[in-house]
Amino acid sequence: MQAPRWTLRLAGAIVLLVLGAVMLWPYRSEDSPSPILLTPTERAWLARHEPIRFISQSSYPPFEFVDAGGERRGMMIELVRWIATEAGFHAEFADAEFQVAQNAVREGKADVLTSLFFSEPRDRDFDFTATVYDVPASMFVRKTRTDLSTLPDLAGKRIAIQRGDFAEQFLRTAGIAFEHLPTANFAEATQAVIDGQADVLIGDEQIVFHHLFSAQHDDRLKLVGDPLYIGRNAMAVREGEHVLLGVIDKGIEHARATGTLARLERKWLGLELRPRKPDWRIYGPYALGALLVLFAVVVWNLRLEAVVRRKTADLEAKERRLQEIIEGTRAATWVFDVATGAIEINEHWAEMLGYRVEELRPIRFETFRGFVHPDDWAHTQDRIDRHLAGEIDHYASELRMRHRDGRWIWMLDRGRVTLRTEDGRPVVMAGIHIDISASKAHEDELQRMAYFDGLTGLANRALLEDRLVQAIARARRSGELVVLGYIDLDGFKQINDRHGHGYGDRVLMVIAQRLAQTLREEDTVARVGGDEFVFILREEDKIEAALQVVERLLGRIAEPIVLDALELQVSASIGISACSGAEDIEAAQLVRQADDAMYQAKLSGKNRYHLFDRARNRPQPGEAASATQAGRRAGCTPAST
Repeated sequence: MQAPRWTLRLAGAIVLLVLGAVMLWPYRSEDSPSPILLTPTERAWLARHEPIRFISQSSYPPFEFVDAGGERRGMMIELVRWIATEAGFHAEFADAEFQVAQNAVREGKADVLTSLFFSEPRDRDFDFTATVYDVPASMFVRKTRTDLSTLPDLAGKRIAIQRGDFAEQFLRTAGIAFEHLPTANFAEATQAVIDGQADVLIGDEQIVFHHLFSAQHDDRLKLVGDPLYIGRNAMAVREGEHVLLGVIDKGIEHARATGTLARLERKWLGLELRPRKPDWRIYGPYALGALLVLFAVVVWNLRLEAVVRRKTADLEAKERRLQEIIEGTRAATWVFDVATGAIEINEHWAEMLGYRVEELRPIRFETFRGFVHPDDWAHTQDRIDRHLAGEIDHYASELRMRHRDGRWIWMLDRGRVTLRTEDGRPVVMAGIHIDISASKAHEDELQRMAYFDGLTGLANRALLEDRLVQAIARARRSGELVVLGYIDLDGFKQINDRHGHGYGDRVLMVIAQRLAQTLREEDTVARVGGDEFVFILREEDKIEAALQVVERLLGRIAEPIVLDALELQVSASIGISACSGAEDIEAAQLVRQADDAMYQAKLSGKNRYHLFDRARNRPQPGEAASATQAGRRAGCTPAST
């Protein structure tokens, strides 16, 4: 018996209402993703660096390409424009061949590469966003060939590969010996196989299919075998651009949550058609009612399961991303249980100190303290205590830690309390260690270059001036005597002329070593010219004691120097000037006086010293006033001779 027409219409209306409610449910406001939220640091970075320069491949359709009208189009281009609009920054676009585009980001000529497969070797030059699309890469051959279908079949073949594409690295890693035919893009690679210049093309399926159908060559080539690999297509920035990477990652996640990625995929890759659903009107009204109830229950359960899966997938994705970041950067992480004092470390933390993590566990706060240099602990403890007390918002300390082999390595230790009780007491603190030994060594090298002579290792003129000003100021406070000596080597020019600058430099290094060994640790000796040296004697009460040191220097300098069985000898002419704390003179004038005395020593026959004589070396008229005024600022006057 046929059901009344009005009953069927009512049942159909109910079905439409239920289906409409189910379809619209994900778009309720409470489930709608929030917009892109940028931190103050990210906003400030964008403001300083705008416009953000994106570079894409000129021919990588449908992901990115330049059309016949010269316009940049494609899935990734639209995605970038959408992210820029949502995040509120200005984006500029450029395009180039794939290899050129990669080099532009490496060299800082562009900020973001819009399409690049992730691989570990590339991860050394680039930082990658989350994967945007998975792209299978396969083999394409002419339709008449039947000898190529698996990876081993490629041995010895002529293979067309887009320049800079991951396929070349994949084949070489797999140990396949092949004849490489590099091309500017996949379109050229496709044509090379059609023309017989190459046996096979390895390329990304969507892009190769696009070229085949666009050029109506789909009857010339065929896809063979399973995909060789699935490329994780992502955007990439130059290694270390973490702030920009975070902004782009947030934009990709927002596009995924809002359905923008799915919309772009449907637009550019299409959607497979599904078979027509059966006509539900043939069922009776009673069966339909029961089906609706069952359908509603199933849909509700499926929706709950989908929510759980989505939340779980989000958490797993974030955990994977965090683990990828930790592994990619080899970050040394630690988690500190404040109440118990227990510390959980990862393998990289132990490796930095030359251990395996199993050798250090269980590790406690006292264990960590045992690794820290005693001179660095007070500052480190103070920073930790102040952060735990809430006085500073994060903990950071530069400290030295003992390596297993006994050496000290510099670490940047950073952390933050991640969990507090309701009354504010710290429960858990987490952070990372970063090895900064290289940067510290670089700082030391810059310090050495700025204040020490590159050949002899002695102080240079800049450090000498600083030490002399300090010595004069100290003499003013204590009343001690400051004695300054100016040394010029006798006979050094003849060694350079006869034996060459190589021997001359070695002579200077020997003389520098003798000067340093003869003088006391609290004294200063500097190289101020080719064969000229200056020394400062501190804490002298009488000039006679200082002159005894000068006589020892003359003897040490004049000792023979044997280099490669060649015996060489120099002597020294030394000028001496001195001042006491009760008198006024500037540092530069004290050096000039010693220089004048040194020339007197040379004129007197060399290999001797001469003490500056104030009675015979008075300033010329007109100079006395300025010298006296400058001397008051320095706080030291020449000692009487």
